[in-house]
Amino acid sequence: MKKLLFYSTLLVMGTSIGCTSKTTEPTDNGIELANLDTSVVPGNDFYQYATGGWQSANPIPNEYSRYGTFDKLRENNQEQVQGLIEELGATEHKHGTNAQKVGDLYSMGIDSVKLNADGYAPIKPILADIEAATTKKDIVKLMAQLSRYASNPFFGFYVGADDKNSSMNIAHIYQSGIGMGEREYYLEQNDKANLLRQEYVNLMKTQFQNIGYTEAQSNSLDRIYYTDFNLSTGLKIEKTENYATDEIISNTKRKVMIRPLPKIQDIIPFENDDDIR
Repeated sequence: MKKLLFYSTLLVMGTSIGCTSKTTEPTDNGIELANLDTSVVPGNDFYQYATGGWQSANPIPNEYSRYGTFDKLRENNQEQVQGLIEELGATEHKHGTNAQKVGDLYSMGIDSVKLNADGYAPIKPILADIEAATTKKDIVKLMAQLSRYASNPFFGFYVGADDKNSSMNIAHIYQSGIGMGEREYYLEQNDKANLLRQEYVNLMKTQFQNIGYTEAQSNSLDRIYYTDFNLSTGLKIEKTENYATDEIISNTKRKVMIRPLPKIQDIIPFENDDDIR
């Protein structure tokens, strides 16, 4: 455990050093001393000693629950990409070029007048498909269609490396479909959690009104929230919980499978590719 903590701290030091701002002068030894907190004795709190300077210079923004060098790197990258796209959108380009396509797509995305005028018209065909789904087979086909251009309802699927054997790729299936980010948001009983749940229901009602339902109709749609809640209780939990004192931090993990996946023979395959188009 101590070795793991030591190597993890070295990794943090390395990423902190590699993602400092452009104004930071390079050093001959590869370590930016400003990222350290030399007021701390390394033997008492090595993490604070190794990263305290960087933490002080980069406080967690209000919109983040955590903030590190990779978050800062991503922000810088997004700003640069945004600048390039805005430049393409502000100038004329030869028809059919990548520059013209990117510029036009960006201009369409920020055209709030047209977006407001269109309303939910662009997604009416999708809503019609959802309304037409009445059987389990219809729902399965609809899930496959939606996963191509939107979210992964109920569960997601991808192919990736086997966690226990990196030399092979396997199929991964994971639970999906909840609207609020953490299972605890549905289960905790306190003022904040109650407020989040109520505002989530209000959001659902507003969204239904945005696609043509009356207020009276949307008020009867609390079942959307309760379906979401039932999905949340089926999550497999793999969560690290930190219990910190002045000197000791211990990590624990727990896994809970509330209900098993269906047997593979219970899953009805698609008859042909047209079923998911």
